[in-house]
Amino acid sequence: MVRFPRYLCWILLLATLAGCAATTKPPGTQPAEAGNEPAARMDDRRFQALLLQAEDTRQMNDAVAAGLRSEDANRRWLAVRTAGRLGDRSLLGAFDDADARVRAEAVFGAGIAGMTEALPSIVERMGDSAVNVRASVALALGQLASPEALLHLLDMLGDADTDVRVAACYSIAMIDGADVAVPRLIELISDADEAVSGAATYALSRLSGRQSALSLPKRLAARGELVLLAEHPSPRIRTLLAEGLYKPLPGLQADTLANLMRDSDERQVLQAIIRATSFPGAPTFVIHEVTILHRDEHVVLATLRGLARMRGALTNQLLVDFIINDHRNWLQAEAIRALAEADGRTAVQVANGLSIDTDPVILAATAESLYGREETQAGEYAHRLFKSTHPWVRFHTIPAMACAAEPLTALFDDMYPTTTIEEKIQIARAAGYRLGMSDRSEDDYADALTLLSRLWGNGLDGDALALQLAVLDASANGNRPGGAEALRRGLQAPDPGIRRHAANLLTAHDDEDVEIPEIPARPLSYYENIVEWSETRHAAVVTMFRPGFDPGAFTVALDSARSPMTAWAFAQLANRGFYNLRRIEEFVPGLRLHAGRGGEDHYTATSSRTETVVSTFPPGTLAAVAAGPDEWLGEWMITLESRPNYLGRYWPFGRVAQFFPGVVGNILPIDRVVSVQVYEGTGMEALDPAN
Repeated sequence: MVRFPRYLCWILLLATLAGCAATTKPPGTQPAEAGNEPAARMDDRRFQALLLQAEDTRQMNDAVAAGLRSEDANRRWLAVRTAGRLGDRSLLGAFDDADARVRAEAVFGAGIAGMTEALPSIVERMGDSAVNVRASVALALGQLASPEALLHLLDMLGDADTDVRVAACYSIAMIDGADVAVPRLIELISDADEAVSGAATYALSRLSGRQSALSLPKRLAARGELVLLAEHPSPRIRTLLAEGLYKPLPGLQADTLANLMRDSDERQVLQAIIRATSFPGAPTFVIHEVTILHRDEHVVLATLRGLARMRGALTNQLLVDFIINDHRNWLQAEAIRALAEADGRTAVQVANGLSIDTDPVILAATAESLYGREETQAGEYAHRLFKSTHPWVRFHTIPAMACAAEPLTALFDDMYPTTTIEEKIQIARAAGYRLGMSDRSEDDYADALTLLSRLWGNGLDGDALALQLAVLDASANGNRPGGAEALRRGLQAPDPGIRRHAANLLTAHDDEDVEIPEIPARPLSYYENIVEWSETRHAAVVTMFRPGFDPGAFTVALDSARSPMTAWAFAQLANRGFYNLRRIEEFVPGLRLHAGRGGEDHYTATSSRTETVVSTFPPGTLAAVAAGPDEWLGEWMITLESRPNYLGRYWPFGRVAQFFPGVVGNILPIDRVVSVQVYEGTGMEALDPAN
């Protein structure tokens, strides 16, 4: 494993950065002024603030309308961007704007908003003289993802510009029923332009690996071309080959992956092979027997999480043997969780012995393996774990207590007065598991709903949005009538993100559209502060720590020009110490890492709007991960590989500027975010390991 860079004076460095970190004005206390002043009379900062206010409230205002009519091209671009984020049809009038940047933003906004009625107008811009407009057309067609859009994308594969052809390949990769594209993509794999060749390989890999994307004959044709790339010198291409052979057929496809595993030692290639062979219900491959013993812990981790998706006696035995014989407790814990996902009954049987272990990491994972189980033995083992004096074990056992025989209110009554917000979130999860059980009495369900009602009040009193979200998610479990009533409380929550989340859950619960109550605007000064802050470039130093290693740091450059609200919110949370001591909550091998909740009792006081921007998500993209549509509570991720398919699913607001391979590329779930320090700069400032 690559060791983190050594920082002998890293604490002093961070203290220095904290001292020079950008400060921001507090939100104003005066009500916002009406936005009916003509755009020409507004100063730029106030104009941009009114646009942010419109985005934050999801309501068009006069500033947006005035901006669309402005003689200033930059104002028109900003207004079109806002209209696109709001999904407002007023942006369609900008398709013929004299400024190419405005046209490109309008086309992209219509696509990302799913405006199918705009397809003819988008197609008309295929012949636009500006490359950026044509590239936006290609991306927009991929978002609309219709058969007609696919045919136009095929035409765009012949565009004179590389960027347009690459964008067309990426968009074709997102469309189902793309048989007609396979022959042309096969041709482009041999294109002289490496960017186009790589994009075509990516598209063929994505289509080949998705059941709904191609018919069987075309999938076989695509895979026949992919196997020819097994000896390609680029690890990225071999990774795409492996991903494209997801669920390999016996014979050439399976043999290609086996040979690739034998001949390759690149982490990303091996991880892709594991993903390709670890599909739901699959039996254990010889590949897994080899990679579970690999010297690279990232490969071992990928194997364990792959086995979690699989089934069968050999899968269970491989995981049990690993739990018994491996001596890295965090990987043993991953194996316990994997066994619970692969075969819950076997996990309950194994939990009998594991629940008397002395290692809190093993005990906590054992508790997690009991989540949602209904066996009598599961309740017995949960009680055993709940008696632990170790706070980490007891904390993780709380949701497992749903399988106990007693009412939940009685189980948690003694601990409730002193519970932290994070423990209350665990209690909410326990109530959710109880509501999802099939053999409980109506009294038990009513008891769980009573507990959730109490927790909802705690979440409102403490402005704990994470607790409010946990209560809403738990209330939706089991589709109980009382759960719908609990969800309706969320429609009146003070935070707009919570309201939207409640409405989405109610829509899924009752299969009917739910109107979200009007969202009040914050003071205009709040948005003016964001605009003023975003006028200066900002970056952040993220310091990581792993037990037994020296701390390592990497820098990220924040994109406050395109994502001012998201970058601002990130900076505010960082400067408050919100990310301090957070753990890497989820690591999907080779794809992304998440910085999630840690053990500290601090949460955001409000959710933030996410901001959609044009991006093909190259490696090192820093993006927001929302808890639901537009409900960002501070969680972020960084792509480890290029992932164009993330467009519309995540929200970029920066990029890694320094130390991507050594630190970011080697992060494991046992690592902690020591701190995130935001400062004025580009992210390229010297961080000399020797100083």
